[in-house]
Parts: sequence; structure tokens; C-alpha cells
Amino acid sequence: MHAVHLPKTKSMCWHAWLRVFVGLPFLLLALSSCLGSSPSAPALQGTDLGSVPAPSFHLVDQTGATITLAALKGHPVVLTFMYSHCPGPCPLFASKLYKASQALGKQAQQVTWLAVSLDPHGDTPASATQFVAAHQLTGRLHFLLGTTTQLEPVWNAYFQMPSR
Repeated sequence: MHAVHLPKTKSMCWHAWLRVFVGLPFLLLALSSCLGSSPSAPALQGTDLGSVPAPSFHLVDQTGATITLAALKGHPVVLTFMYSHCPGPCPLFASKLYKASQALGKQAQQVTWLAVSLDPHGDTPASATQFVAAHQLTGRLHFLLGTTTQLEPVWNAYFQMPSR
């Protein structure tokens, strides 16, 4: 899979739109590599990221469940960043996540789907639950919440900027 390092900007929307249009093919590529593809599926290839581990974190989702990246080691993970009151790119990307999960069929159950909040003040368990439900991702997408102090190291590790 290709690693895309984006420059830090004050505009989250640019990052989100890039993930929407560029991220989904890479997402499907990565998942097909992790889960295996059917004999009739076209061969997919990507770039190995090498031995660089994904930066770890420890956050709580909209249901109160604690999620740590370390606990998911060795399993396919989809990780994105969004906020529940995002007017444009976040709902579009959530729709793409839903479509990707549908395209994977039963294999989607082997994937852990994560969205890290970019708005610690506006994202609440209730707003995250509503966002996840509105995009048919209930029971699938863990919308990870926290304080600015908890989320900022994750944003920095993954070159993200908060929404506000």
C-alpha cells in the first residue's frame, strides 16, 4: 500500500477530500491483501510500508469500549479521521466506508473499522452514535473520542489537523 504523507495545513477538508477520493482504492487494496481475494477477483498490488509500525493509541469509542491499536496487531484495521458534525467530506467518506464494508461481504467482519475524532469538543458519545447510525455503520465503526490532550498525540502521529 502507498504511504501518503500530507503536509500539515489548517484546512481539514483538504485532507478529508483526499482520503475520500484517493483513500478508498488504497483501503480496498489493503483489505484485499489482508483478507485474501477470491479466485475471480482481479490481482491487486501495492507498496509494502516495510517494518514501520503504525503509531499506537488508547482511546474510547462511542459505546464506552476501550480500543487500543496494540490489541489489534496482526489484524486488518481501517483507520480514518473525521468529526460527527462535518458538513461535507466526512459523510461522504462514511458512505465510502459503508460501501467498502458491503463489497467485502462477510470478510468485513474480520476488519476493525476506526474513526478518530477531530473535534473533541463537538464529538460526544451521542453525536458519534448518531453519525455512525446515519451512515449504516452501527456495530461496525468505532468512533474514537477523547479530550484534546488524549487526541492530539494521535493527530500528530498520523499528520492530522483538528476540525476547529
